[in-house]
Amino acid sequence: MLSTLMICTSILHAQNVTPSFEPDDSISWIHEDTEDLPVSFFGQVDIDYDYIFPSTIKQSEFDNQGVAFSEGNVNLSGTRLLSRDMGYNVGIGYTKTGLFWDQNPFFNQENFDTLNFSVNGFTKCWRT
Repeated sequence: MLSTLMICTSILHAQNVTPSFEPDDSISWIHEDTEDLPVSFFGQVDIDYDYIFPSTIKQSEFDNQGVAFSEGNVNLSGTRLLSRDMGYNVGIGYTKTGLFWDQNPFFNQENFDTLNFSVNGFTKCWRT
């Protein structure tokens, strides 16, 4: 179950970092009447940290046990525009996740490290 949580967290975070272009989106600083792109490559750095304070479990098997959760992310990505209508994005990131449940004798790992990679493409050429 914990591995599923880790995968889902990574996927959701990756989608948060990845730029998304809808058919009606436009890049405001690229004017349609100019031939040249003012910028063909730009980067992004995202850093965030979340911590959920210890909470007490109120169930008979785990009576008065506490669990806490933390997650820190560092992501670097770069977007290359091939034209006004298409490009690609490449990113790398690191996630440090902590699950703190000291009273559970079957659970002895607290820290989990995840390395994330992403490659994405986008285009507005296939509009309907």
